Amino acid sequence: MAATIEYRNDKVGVVVQKPNDWKAEPVNDYQFRLFSPPSAAHQSYRSTISYQLGEPERGDEQWFKQLIFNSALQMPEEYPFYKLLGQDNFQVQGRPAYIRRYEWQDSDTGFHFSQFQAFIYWDAENFYLINAATLKPLYATHMSALDSIFKSTRIILK
Repeated sequence: MAATIEYRNDKVGVVVQKPNDWKAEPVNDYQFRLFSPPSAAHQSYRSTISYQLGEPERGDEQWFKQLIFNSALQMPEEYPFYKLLGQDNFQVQGRPAYIRRYEWQDSDTGFHFSQFQAFIYWDAENFYLINAATLKPLYATHMSALDSIFKSTRIILK
């Protein structure tokens, strides 16, 4: 990955390393997004990764497992031509986490997307939803940057 700089969002409780030329934009008190520079060859499309802090409906790890299961059922309904590429359970700072990688095609534009979605169960009151997306033609350059950003994630929630 190119030269990076730390991005810190104390409200969301996350620190990441992002490429210098990627822009950070808060969405609200509970979410921010990082955007790549626009791709001139792809109608100024910008790859993105977003971090959202949420509150579990129930404060236990069983709820977290159900969230993962239910969201997997919804994916084919929400994303045309959805194709699961892989999934994994792991830990972030000793907390349960999950990631799924997938592709889909927008029915209106015909654009093909490569994405990942991750969940981190932090505690009984907080969890994270992380979504990253790039156009399939930008996969070789942008997915490695998105992966690096995600791997640099540090939770600083108090």
